[in-house]
Amino acid sequence: MLRLERCLRPFSLTCKRIRAACCPILFGECTISSERVDRRYQPEFIPSSLWPYIRTLSFAGPFDRDEIRGLRRANLEHVPLSWKEDALRPSRDAIKRVGDTLRVALQSMCSLHSIDISLPSSPEPVGSANLPGISPYILEAILSTQHLRQLTITGLLHDTDDALPKSFKRSLQARLSAFAYTLNQERSASQVPSAEREAIALLLAHVHDCLEALYLPSECAPIEPMNTWRWPSLKEFLLRGERVTHARPLIHMLGKMPHLRILVLSMAEPRGSRTPPIWPPSLDLHGDTIGWQDLEILIVTHPHPDDQIYSHLPHTLESVLLRCWPRHYKLHTELHQVYSAAGVQWTSPLLTSSEMLSIVQRIHAPRLTCLDLEFRADSDDHYLFSHIGVSFPSLSCLSIYRYRMPGEDEPPLADIARALSPLQHLEMLRLHLDFVDLPPIQVEGPMETPRFRLAILPARRQQFQDSDRTLTHAANVMAHLLGPSLICIQFLRPLWHPEEPQWEPFYVVRSSDAGGGDCVTVVHHPARTAYLVTHLNLPYME
Repeated sequence: MLRLERCLRPFSLTCKRIRAACCPILFGECTISSERVDRRYQPEFIPSSLWPYIRTLSFAGPFDRDEIRGLRRANLEHVPLSWKEDALRPSRDAIKRVGDTLRVALQSMCSLHSIDISLPSSPEPVGSANLPGISPYILEAILSTQHLRQLTITGLLHDTDDALPKSFKRSLQARLSAFAYTLNQERSASQVPSAEREAIALLLAHVHDCLEALYLPSECAPIEPMNTWRWPSLKEFLLRGERVTHARPLIHMLGKMPHLRILVLSMAEPRGSRTPPIWPPSLDLHGDTIGWQDLEILIVTHPHPDDQIYSHLPHTLESVLLRCWPRHYKLHTELHQVYSAAGVQWTSPLLTSSEMLSIVQRIHAPRLTCLDLEFRADSDDHYLFSHIGVSFPSLSCLSIYRYRMPGEDEPPLADIARALSPLQHLEMLRLHLDFVDLPPIQVEGPMETPRFRLAILPARRQQFQDSDRTLTHAANVMAHLLGPSLICIQFLRPLWHPEEPQWEPFYVVRSSDAGGGDCVTVVHHPARTAYLVTHLNLPYME
């Protein structure tokens, strides 16, 4: 027996070494169901022996148990407030226990760096009580973890049943370098709970001086207090959602972010509102400069033609997207019904070619490789394309959403191509030219691919064939006149269902003819679209 132990001892030591080496690799990233956190229902949601190795922890699904959720989602709208409080008390006590369990576990995960929470979406509008959110007791437990540096939340941040605890501010210990909060459904500013705004304001007040990346829904962003803070480390800032009118222009806040590399202001316009400039022409910053000497990517939706910001952009820009959000054409798809069902009423004001030209003429960016513009054509259309062809020689990707002017029967394909022909580094050209003769294609349901359904729907098959003919002709005209670096031309074919592929790619093929000249043709190849987007490393393509 002793001899056997001596023989097994080296093997045992080897196993311990292997286990010590493998645990940081195998369990550095851990994903679990949120419902397993409370140990009253599970023996241990993650074995404590693994806690020291976890660097990234991802939670999927709601934190509530079924019985908790049943109490919280009961129809209590018409009962007295005292009765409602009594009814919710058991669920509140239960979720507090979940928060306490989570707090102990997270603070014991000494290597924990990132937490990612993914909540389920709901068929109901975002403002509905049926949509699960994060209880403030859970959020409080997460933000009390001192060594946490990154927090990503996809879904509704705040559960509408719970008020923010008085201890929330005192519990903020995490010094986050990145906070990303994105919704999986659209909503209006009127649907944002006041406790959600309060929680975000308290969190940002605690971490604004150390944040490097911040992604927020615009309808809940506490812009007024954000205007007063300095953001010395912020490199990426994104606002996405419904635009909210504030007392002071956004430049007061953005000017306090001198080291931005990525700025995304992707905001929808509420019906009946007017897009304000980021930096009004009448506003004098009293000699202050916005800095931004590191800015590489700028995305602004519904840009204002009189905005001063475009005269103060640095030469470091590599990508500029001046577009509608949502895209203007999407208001004519089923997405319009989705927005209405969610309780949002958005409009999509379009700039004209003249107004867009007045903006891009003020942008001096010799390193620009990606440009995305959305506008309605007018008499200055040719001048806009000519300016793009001459002023941005480094472009490798150009996206143009051009909506035809009244009375226009056919877009000037050859004129557009000649104006863009000086772009000798252009590899991908993405176009929506709003063809008047492009057949409207209605696709019913997202479960199968369009081509599969067309096999049994002759009328739909004819629609696709007619539109293929229009797009192939346009691609051939453009390819023969554009520069030799062009790899692919993509045309937008708006389909009624938003989950269907919208882009049709045509790949440029060059060969020599019998006389020794160049022969240029295009090949329609939908399957290679994803590969090309990845190959070119294109930002924010949709």
